This record gives sequence, structure tokens and C-alpha cells, in this order.
Amino acid sequence: MASRFSTRTVGAIESLVGRRRLWRLGRLFYRHARRDAHNVPENSGEYALHRKLAEWDSRRDRPFKVIDVGSNIGYWSSHLLKSF
Repeated sequence: MASRFSTRTVGAIESLVGRRRLWRLGRLFYRHARRDAHNVPENSGEYALHRKLAEWDSRRDRPFKVIDVGSNIGYWSSHLLKSF
């Protein structure tokens, strides 16, 4: 059951703590409810996925191809390559 805050209640809280802090607090609650952590590959399961992919690749007779379409500087791809 979802509860809704009235605009008046949210406005009162915003006037006490400020809009930026209220936004951050809201994000904190949202991430906690989703069980999201900071993007730490060891905790998020990304490196476990790399190990599984490397294990799967070891049983194949063809080259394994991966396309990383991320928008960062390549940490994910670099770690994946080290896993093989």
C-alpha cells in the first residue's frame, strides 16, 4: 500500500531541510528500497558475471565476442578481458 504525501507536507519538509537535501534523502530511500548499492562491481555481481562468461567461453571452440556499449572509460571491458 503506497502512501502519498500532500504537496503541503512535502513543501514544509523542503523548507526545513532544503530542496537538495530532500532530493538526496528521497534517492537514498528509493535506492535502499530497491536494495541498490553504490556501483561497486564486486558487490553488484558484475565480476561474478565475468567469471561465468569466462567459464562458459572455456567450453566453446569459437572465439567469444562481447560488445560493451557503456559510456565510461572501459573498466568493465578491461576486467572482462583479464578474466579470460
